[in-house]
Amino acid sequence: MLLLDERFWSKVRKGAEGECWPWRTGRRGYYYLTPRAQGGKMIYAYRCAYLALVGPVPKGLVLDHLCRNPACVNPKHLEPVTYRENRLRGAGERTDTIWNGYCKLGHAIEGENVIRAGTCRRCNHAAQRRWWIKNREKLKPQRAARRAREKAAKKARNT
Repeated sequence: MLLLDERFWSKVRKGAEGECWPWRTGRRGYYYLTPRAQGGKMIYAYRCAYLALVGPVPKGLVLDHLCRNPACVNPKHLEPVTYRENRLRGAGERTDTIWNGYCKLGHAIEGENVIRAGTCRRCNHAAQRRWWIKNREKLKPQRAARRAREKAAKKARNT
C-alpha cells in the first residue's frame, strides 16, 4: 500500500465516514507522488487515496465515483469497475445513446450502423465529411506532395 504524507492530507477536507472528502487543490485533482523537482509522477488524488487506504486497483478496472463527485477522495465512494461500466453509469450524450439505442439524430444504433459503442456510422460519416470540407484547402498541398512522391516512386520501380 502507498503511504501518503501530511502534504497530501492537508489538501483534503475530510468529513464523516459517509461524506465526500473533497480534494481542495487544483481543478483537475492531480497530485504529485514525489516532488516535481525529482521528476514526480502525477496521478489523480482520488487514486492516491484509494491506493493508500484500500490497495491497488485490479488490472483492467478503473475507479468509479459512486457519489458522482469527481473531487471526492473518500475510498468508500470509489468502486473498481470496467471502463464500459463506468461510462454506462455516468451521464452524457454517449451514455444516453448506448442506453436508448438511437443516436442524437434518431438513427438506430444496431447492426452495420455501429462503429463502436454508442457511435452511429451515418453521423460519424457526416462529421468526417464536414471536417474534410472545412480543412480541404489546408490539405491540398499535402495531397499534391504525396501524389508526387508516389508518382516518383512508381517511376523508379519501373525503370
